[in-house]
Amino acid sequence: MVRKLLIQNEHLEEFKKSSNDEHPWEGSNLSDWWEGIFPGQKNKLPSKSVSREELKTLCADQAFSDQETVAAVMAWGKMRPINGRELRSNIKYVCEIVSSLRSGDQSRDEAFSAFHNQRVKGKLRGMGAAYFTKLIFFCSPKHDGYIMDQWTSKSVNLISGKKLVKLTNGGHVSDANDASTYIEFCEFIENLSLMGGWSPEETEKRLFSFGGKKKGAWRAHVVEHWSR
Repeated sequence: MVRKLLIQNEHLEEFKKSSNDEHPWEGSNLSDWWEGIFPGQKNKLPSKSVSREELKTLCADQAFSDQETVAAVMAWGKMRPINGRELRSNIKYVCEIVSSLRSGDQSRDEAFSAFHNQRVKGKLRGMGAAYFTKLIFFCSPKHDGYIMDQWTSKSVNLISGKKLVKLTNGGHVSDANDASTYIEFCEFIENLSLMGGWSPEETEKRLFSFGGKKKGAWRAHVVEHWSR
């Protein structure tokens, strides 16, 4: 059961002002990304970028293989080709977890533990939590495992007033985060969604906001205060 947040601080108040257009996102062309990682291998992926809803539908469609599903999520997330090629040698480990996620046999914490265990064994080179939590979100029918990347993590840390998610010196999500951290992260987002009257997914998107030269208001707030 989600609990009502009792946090009241300047970051929470600023976040509550975030607008619905704070998270435009367009991923990479799915088929092109596949060809860059698995050249010459046939695939059924569309030759275009897809929206979140389209990606959810694709991940639920058993006409697409687990490997195609992994590629679709990585392309949507704009994984760099060099990282995709590093991941390629151990794709079977990723696909085994994705298969269990797609069938609904793994909870978000079980999936995080499975990915994390492979990561610490060196079997997920090229893919840390920022990317394997994308797989948890899109491949699980419940879509209740939210994306824990550097921007959602920094946002949660600012609003919570504590180092809920461990980050590296470079500001990226650390491999030191285990499933208990991930559950706390997800529950924080669910609690925060109650305050804003948004769905947890919408809350996650607002936490991410957007970057670039003209940043979203919330991203700009995070950048300004994270450097302090």
